[in-house]
Amino acid sequence: MTPILVEVLKEAIVTLAGAAFVGLAGIIGFHFSKLTSRIKRKDLIEEVELYVLWAEQKDCFQDKTNEEKYNAVFEKGMNWASDNGVNVGVSEMDIIVESAVKRMKQQDNKRIGEERC
Repeated sequence: MTPILVEVLKEAIVTLAGAAFVGLAGIIGFHFSKLTSRIKRKDLIEEVELYVLWAEQKDCFQDKTNEEKYNAVFEKGMNWASDNGVNVGVSEMDIIVESAVKRMKQQDNKRIGEERC
C-alpha cells in the first residue's frame, strides 16, 4: 500500500469512529433524558399523593370544602412541577390529583373493610 492510501484509510477510520461515538452518545443522551423525565413524573405523582393526604388530615383543612382542598392540592402540585422542571398541563394535573384522591379513598375503604372482619 502506498503511504497516501494508508493516510486516507486512517482518516476514514478516525472519522467513522468519531461519527459512531457521537451517534452512540446521542442515543444514550436521549434514553437518559426519557428516564429522568419518567422519574420526575413519578416523583410528581407521589408528591401529589402526599399533598392529598396533607389536605385530608391537616386541621386547617377540616372546615374546607372538597373543592377548596382540591384547589390547594392542585396549586401545590403545579408549583412542585414547575420548580422541578416537570412539564405538566392543567388537564394532566387534574387527572393526577383526581387519581390520587381515588387511590386514597380506595385505601380508606380497604381499611374500613379490614376493621369489620
